[in-house]
Amino acid sequence: MSHQEEIRVGSLVLMQGSRTTFEVIEGPNKKNRYLIAHGAIRSWVDASSLSLAPGPRASKTPSRGTLKRNRSAPVKQGSKKRKGSSHQQIARCDLHGVNREQAAEMLLTFFDKALQNDTDVLEVVHGIGSGTIKAFALEFFSRQSQVKRIRPDEKNAGVTWIYL
Repeated sequence: MSHQEEIRVGSLVLMQGSRTTFEVIEGPNKKNRYLIAHGAIRSWVDASSLSLAPGPRASKTPSRGTLKRNRSAPVKQGSKKRKGSSHQQIARCDLHGVNREQAAEMLLTFFDKALQNDTDVLEVVHGIGSGTIKAFALEFFSRQSQVKRIRPDEKNAGVTWIYL
């Protein structure tokens, strides 16, 4: 029996090139894709890019709480008052010095925590560099239905603001 045949709803899986653990929510569909989740993030992924996560397997009756959460992303929470508005919850994620794979894991965890904490505004510090991490972060947030607006910082090209 191949790895693909063992993947079922409730299984914990790894996506090719990532160390983040996802839970299988649905699938496979007609195109042999699975709906996987990491916290509030959901995505359809081709079966060929998934493998079972090492360690204990999920039970046959999956619960949404079986997902292992990555707690390594540095997240700073706080309340800041903006001119003309009430208090807003602002969270910050610093991506300086990380590669694309690390940024993906950090953004998944950061976004999940922000949603859990009802955060209004996200400050993503991606730096200037080659622009790879900035482009990846913008692509990531543009795919999230909870995002209302994405705005570059007016004074610092290495920062982007995300409004939920």
